[in-house]
Amino acid sequence: MEAKNIESDGVVAIDGGLNLPEFCRVQIKFLNAGSTHAILTFQCVEQYVGFSIADVPNYKNFSSFPPDIILKYDELAKSICARNFRLSDDDRKEIREGRSNLWIYGIVGYDDYLGESHEKKFCIRWLGLNPNGSPATFIRDVMTPEEYLNSY
Repeated sequence: MEAKNIESDGVVAIDGGLNLPEFCRVQIKFLNAGSTHAILTFQCVEQYVGFSIADVPNYKNFSSFPPDIILKYDELAKSICARNFRLSDDDRKEIREGRSNLWIYGIVGYDDYLGESHEKKFCIRWLGLNPNGSPATFIRDVMTPEEYLNSY
């Protein structure tokens, strides 16, 4: 299973462009790029506001999928991971002014057809200040520590 290209169709971006709303919802879509079905077991989606992200992720908000939630091979899951969160006025101002970033990171757990467990990690950063005039969106930041991306 792999995360789709975040810039084009991996995340339903937060509405609001440069001025992020106080109450936000992010939805992550995944493509099962394997050759067999995946049985989804758990998810964890976190947000962090700061200029850079810590070297090691702090996963706290785990939730289980109901039994028998299957992502068929070559199927794009629509918002299998989602998180609602609130941004303070100070957070929104710092993000808008480019002094802080909004980071979204997490894990999706799944079992393969042999019953072996796997995790797919992801980490994206809100690109609110877009100098070329294209819509604000999330991107994969090349400076993201590997611990946020190493999957097995």
